[in-house]
Amino acid sequence: MQVKKVATSNNGANQFALVIDENDNLHACGNNQNGNLGLTNSTNRTIFYKVSANIGSLSVRDVFVGGYIANSNSYIITGDEGYLWSAGSYQNGALGRGSVAANQTTFKPVSSVSGSLQLSGVSYLALNADVSDIISVMALLQDNSLVGWGANGSYQLGTNTNVDKNIPIRPLAPSTGIKKIQYHSDTLFMLTTAGEMYTVGGANSDGITGDGKSAVATTKRKVLKIQRDKFDDFIVVGYAGGSPISYYRTVYAITDDPVRKVFYTWGRNNRGQCGLPTNMNPIRIPIEIPF
Repeated sequence: MQVKKVATSNNGANQFALVIDENDNLHACGNNQNGNLGLTNSTNRTIFYKVSANIGSLSVRDVFVGGYIANSNSYIITGDEGYLWSAGSYQNGALGRGSVAANQTTFKPVSSVSGSLQLSGVSYLALNADVSDIISVMALLQDNSLVGWGANGSYQLGTNTNVDKNIPIRPLAPSTGIKKIQYHSDTLFMLTTAGEMYTVGGANSDGITGDGKSAVATTKRKVLKIQRDKFDDFIVVGYAGGSPISYYRTVYAITDDPVRKVFYTWGRNNRGQCGLPTNMNPIRIPIEIPF
């Protein structure tokens, strides 16, 4: 079997894997306590099994997994239409199928924004899974718009409330013109096609919002930069853990100007990971790395 993509869980207590083969078929193995393998029950699998329940002969284009210890979920995108399906834990509305009160052991359609039919036009998912064992989902659609659902206790869905959502809902602006998204812990990072970056949700002790503020990010924040610069790409790395939860996150970003391609960094700098000639920690606004 030739493999096109592998998606794996990121914790030692609930490890599992989903694989797409060269014929766009889905295979699964590992821990299945929430039915997250989509194999009709919650029995663990020690070898890869082909997943066919409900999705039948549909071509699986992409696969994403989320979860920490008790709760695990899997999501697949099928067909050129970008249909989205979910399996696994129902907690916090993470299945995106309305008021579901039991774990889901087969892949079923994620609801549309109106709560009916099936969400389509999905190109990518960002999943939040942190030590508080919650799952939030943000979907980037083919038209560069966003919809999100699931856990929202830290305002990470961008709705300006902390109420969980069990069907997809559009966040407050920016919800369109988005080209890249990433969750890290309970903070959502968004890059627009215009080269601006925004964050929403979660704690801000590590300066991760990049706007000079230290307050919790309950509403969207625009990352500061030199006006003429446009962000082209970014990555968030680090760790969140402990009780109470502590955040150790750093952002690295580049601009898209071929003449003046700047490398910015901000966030946690307790070990000099920002690459700056300063021991300041945290770095609360983007600073150019002086190569």
